[in-house]
Amino acid sequence: MKTSLPLAIALVLAAPAATQGALDAAFRRPLPIHTQPDDPAGGSYGYWTAAADFKARFDDGFTFYPWLPGALETRGLRWQTSSVRLGAQELLPAACEVRVQPERYELGRGNLTERYDVRAEGIEQSFCLAERPAGDGDLVIEGKVTTAFTAAHVTARHGAIDFASDGALAMRYGAAIAFDREGHRADVATSFDGEHIRLHVQAAFVAAATFPLTIDPLSSNVALRLSTQPNVATSMTCATAPLVERVILAVVREFSATDLDAYAFLSGENPAPTMFDLFSDVTTSWSTTTVELAEVSGANRWALAFERDFGGGVTGARVYLHSFSSTALNTGTTLFPATNTRAPRLGGALGAGTKLLLLYGSGADCMQQIVDGQNLTLGAVQLHQAGASEWAASRGKSPGQRWCVAINDGAAIRVRLVDDAGGLDASHVFPDTNGATGPELDGNGVRFLLTYTQTGGTIVTRRLQARRFDMSFGGAPTVQPVRTLASVPLLTGIGRRQIAYDFQTTSHWVLGFHLRSALGSFQGKLLRLGFTGAVTESVDCNAVEGIETLLPCVAYNGVQATGSSFSAGYAALGALQNELLHRRFDYSPQAGVSFYGTSCATVTLGDGHPPYAGSQFYRLNLGGVAPGSICLHAVGVSPASVDLTPIGMTSCNLLVDAVLTTGVIADAT
Repeated sequence: MKTSLPLAIALVLAAPAATQGALDAAFRRPLPIHTQPDDPAGGSYGYWTAAADFKARFDDGFTFYPWLPGALETRGLRWQTSSVRLGAQELLPAACEVRVQPERYELGRGNLTERYDVRAEGIEQSFCLAERPAGDGDLVIEGKVTTAFTAAHVTARHGAIDFASDGALAMRYGAAIAFDREGHRADVATSFDGEHIRLHVQAAFVAAATFPLTIDPLSSNVALRLSTQPNVATSMTCATAPLVERVILAVVREFSATDLDAYAFLSGENPAPTMFDLFSDVTTSWSTTTVELAEVSGANRWALAFERDFGGGVTGARVYLHSFSSTALNTGTTLFPATNTRAPRLGGALGAGTKLLLLYGSGADCMQQIVDGQNLTLGAVQLHQAGASEWAASRGKSPGQRWCVAINDGAAIRVRLVDDAGGLDASHVFPDTNGATGPELDGNGVRFLLTYTQTGGTIVTRRLQARRFDMSFGGAPTVQPVRTLASVPLLTGIGRRQIAYDFQTTSHWVLGFHLRSALGSFQGKLLRLGFTGAVTESVDCNAVEGIETLLPCVAYNGVQATGSSFSAGYAALGALQNELLHRRFDYSPQAGVSFYGTSCATVTLGDGHPPYAGSQFYRLNLGGVAPGSICLHAVGVSPASVDLTPIGMTSCNLLVDAVLTTGVIADAT
């Protein structure tokens, strides 16, 4: 059983001047056949594949699940071969050998091979008799069918069988053919009595065939689909090593209202010519309801935290770790925190860091565990905050630094620092956050930015707020004034947010969120924030794409050829129904630096920091000037050479046609 969740997503974000492109058809090709370790609470995963409009499980037969828009539950059709007869002689042995390849699942039954090939349009089922069996007569293959779908009973005739769900076409068991080694072909008659499908190959064709002989139907989703499965939750992270352009995107999709599936894909930037399937969790044994990604750079691994819902109120937070060097599906390691844990969040590690901070809910409390990304182990369970309803951690940290955690305790938001060993600093109530919800934050060292939503005002509105703060271990946060980033009426909504910090400029954050109108339309938004939390750049994702967008997410992508970089993405509606779009969100190109004329001192522009709006550390570094000297800082739009001797500055020239001049005093550096 699976339970329904409200719509919530996070995804890679966008930019108008950035490289653009859909994520290499993430849902336009089937997943390889795969499995996962058994879950302590949910049991066996099984062998599965999935595509845009179906998924299928393989065992001693197969179950085909068509995606049905708006379905309250997942329904499928299960086939188990119950008999293979030549005339009156039974050819089906009791034992079988399972053979699994990425696109093929086989049951070896002696002389008979039962084969399932994964195709974009469905599952191709075939039966192959390697050698001619003794005896004669019609060859009849019988499968026991278990399904909630309905279909008309039919006597043996060549043609497909259409199955309906609640009166609407759901799937098709296709018309079959038979062919031998020489390419001779014959139509195969198909019958259905409500419990069994039978495939009938005429005795004359069997007698004349050159073996091996193959019988081949196709199961497919044939209903007209104007979209694919809705996206309900996403997250992303990047490799932050310089000039390494790797992006991993995780997404939860709604197969039905009670069946949510998780995927993770690896891609490059610009956009990448290849996209790899790294993780999938598509079983019907449970729902995977949330995803949260982080990088563990020092361990060369990606980390994915997710929640599984096993039904009956039983849930479990899980952590999956996947090597940077592997592009094979589900080849990482899954760690299993205790059952009845929920809503896992991660704090990652950059540089040589190998530890992760894992937060999750248990009862009414927020718990934490340190995850060793190198040795693939979970540390001791610790109480982080009693009486917590929401939590978030800074998404990455440099070696030697601490994660910052924001907790909603039901009355206000609290913040505290956590070290690699799980050591907790005192928690501090963040000012003016009574009634705030949805805390999200990121940063590093002592520099952080917190976002949340709040309701209030003379006209009742919902506001998206941002506050910059600095906090050292053992100290209370130093908080800057609140910034209102968006304000909407209560009948509209502000969607789930994701925020990322620029470890290079140390002054900027990128925030993605969406607005939902009272009529149900969506608008994806992307903001770049400067060192005070003020907006320095804004992107309307709908305007960039020309279509409706939602559920944006962002991640810091390290220093690339163009400088400090972010990756971004979102889900698309309209012409690209529920596709995932992947973007770069770069800064505007930097202006070139040139020198002309002579001056009284040497000067370095920026002192190693690029001239981005919102940068706290861009400055002029002067040489040949005594500390405490009074200097003039002139800004102009064209060059000049004005002799300043008349005002006592002998042999000095003003080199710009100044439109703004300020007096500054040189400091000791």
